[in-house]
Amino acid sequence: MSDCSDLTGAAVQVRLAGPLFAALENWRRAQPQITPRSWALRQLLERALADDRRPGEVVYPMSERRRLPMRRMAVALELEHGGHRFRLQIGRYADGALGEVFVDMHKGGSTLDALATDAATLVSLLLQHSASPAEIGHALRRAPSGEPASLIGVVVDRLRVESAS
Repeated sequence: MSDCSDLTGAAVQVRLAGPLFAALENWRRAQPQITPRSWALRQLLERALADDRRPGEVVYPMSERRRLPMRRMAVALELEHGGHRFRLQIGRYADGALGEVFVDMHKGGSTLDALATDAATLVSLLLQHSASPAEIGHALRRAPSGEPASLIGVVVDRLRVESAS
């Protein structure tokens, strides 16, 4: 059997067969420089998504990270989960959009503090790559009661509330 990269390439070829593949190839060949299929597909998808935007909505490309300014608005909050108290700081862009979140324990240096800090860093990167708190929250586990199953779920729920205000 061939290696895994051959299988991936074959799967992409099959899925792009037909009219979609022909449109992609025609568009790619019409470009001033020959571009890889993966890049051409990404460009076409971004254009299609841009056409589907709501009026006034700003969409940043998937691969582009929107960096925060050095000085930015932030709000500090406290929350409790699993009998532990945490400090939460939410940073915003100048336009008010959420851009970062910091979480640390009142008892610093613990394993739980490190996990909270690392998870908050990942959520911040998702926000900076245009993921909404609702999209992030949808991917996280919930308890049968509907409550967040983890600290980061509580944080993302709080981000949803903050993004609405």
